[in-house]
Amino acid sequence: MKRRALLTGASAAMLAGCLTGSNNGDGSNYEQCDAKFIRIDELPGSAQEEVMAAIENDEYETDNNLILPKLLDIDESYLVYSDDEPSLHRNAIYYSMIIEKHGDEKRLLLDKEYPPVNERLGVVNKTDDDLSLEVRIEHKGKQEILVEETIKLKSVDGEEPPDIYTSGSHNHHFDDVDYRYGPHRAKLRGENFSEEFTWEYNPFIGNDNHHIIISEEDIGIMYEHFDSMYCRWDSQGNLI
Repeated sequence: MKRRALLTGASAAMLAGCLTGSNNGDGSNYEQCDAKFIRIDELPGSAQEEVMAAIENDEYETDNNLILPKLLDIDESYLVYSDDEPSLHRNAIYYSMIIEKHGDEKRLLLDKEYPPVNERLGVVNKTDDDLSLEVRIEHKGKQEILVEETIKLKSVDGEEPPDIYTSGSHNHHFDDVDYRYGPHRAKLRGENFSEEFTWEYNPFIGNDNHHIIISEEDIGIMYEHFDSMYCRWDSQGNLI
């Protein structure tokens, strides 16, 4: 079989736009965003300044009230930065947040990390041949091997391929894996082929439930789409 690597999927519906107006002084009138992932470039101006100062100087200190905690849940949310085009946010950097208080002094600290993603990667055989595959999957950002094993998949033998979300003789899911957002690489080696390709778990692209599909024509990644949620504020501090 002659196959080619293929990444399948369409872009998710996304909101677009820029922040208008200015911040609200100490931020006390801002609505709080409930999104888990919040883009730094969508924060109000003064909050952006706090965050960028913390990134550039390893911390941000002030005797005034921090604006950032007024906008989001410090303990549950992640800040996301990327120099890619805003609608994609590829190669994103994720930050968790810590606020320390010493008297009147407040200190904002950001910690780079790859947040966990609710994922269950699978491999599906849609060919007429039984396959024995050496599979290696790694997180490129963490330089960590997630999967390295040999699996056996039965052929579809002219039948309708099974549900890709249920493990069976034609497909296999890698459970008990610590999946994280960020860039990944997969290497597959079979008797008559060898393929390598990359993809990225990204909350702003809106993809989930990835499956490696092997057919007579190609090998590729298939994934579900969803409309990702993120927040922007208007000049009055209202979420838009």
